[in-house]
Amino acid sequence: MGLPENSYYLPAARSGVLQGWRALTAEAVRRVSRWAGIEEIRVPALPGLIGEFLEGLIHASEGLRLRSRAGKRPPFFRSILEVLEKDLLKGTVEFSYPNEVPVPEIVYRTQVKQKKLEIPIQRASSTVGELAPLVLWIRYLLEPREMLVIEEPEAHLHPENQRRVARALVRLVRAGVTVLCTTHSPLILHQVSNHMLASRADPARRKELGFTEEDLLREEEVGAYLFRMREDGRGSEIQPLHIEPGFGIPEDEFVRVSEAIGEETYCLTGPLRMELGEE
Repeated sequence: MGLPENSYYLPAARSGVLQGWRALTAEAVRRVSRWAGIEEIRVPALPGLIGEFLEGLIHASEGLRLRSRAGKRPPFFRSILEVLEKDLLKGTVEFSYPNEVPVPEIVYRTQVKQKKLEIPIQRASSTVGELAPLVLWIRYLLEPREMLVIEEPEAHLHPENQRRVARALVRLVRAGVTVLCTTHSPLILHQVSNHMLASRADPARRKELGFTEEDLLREEEVGAYLFRMREDGRGSEIQPLHIEPGFGIPEDEFVRVSEAIGEETYCLTGPLRMELGEE
């Protein structure tokens, strides 16, 4: 498909898979000798995308061990994690190896008042579950010139947090990662458009609005496509969207649906207003 050799995929079902990832991978690491490099680890037979996702988690946990020896991530990756963990999750997502077990726990660590909490990912909120794989991929796997494919980055997120995730994805691009995502969120598109507009804005204005150099996109760095269902019902047609300088990604499809809802509301409330004597 012409994708970079190292491409990482985060499926839409990622939070659900995390609920049982230790059980699903237990067979894969049932021999502790694997960690000594004696035997190759293999994910049990699972549907292709889920198997690849679990394999990615295993590689990320191996990355933890490698990173602990090699030192911290470069500053531009740390700034992305700051958006996701400090601004959005209000905590960190990490691997935990209680009693040196071969399959680590994924835990969410936060602080409430003066009390530090460590919550297994299975008991954390859906927001944490959705973002945990993205955090782990950034912390332990992704490198410049690689690709991240992510489905529905807006899943389970409050609108304000959707904006923060969009910023994190933009910063990944600035760090040299190619990002390919599917989305049904007009907020994601609109925020990405704002990052393109920020690249054209006066530096003082950018600073006032909180944009840094890591938050800037150029129109030529972005491609957008609309998948529209064919009238005969046989799949979808892919329609390239023109990125407009000074505006960003067109949102005509979302506007069309919003106008249809508004018209429906008007038709429903008209008779009600007449009954109440308002017309």
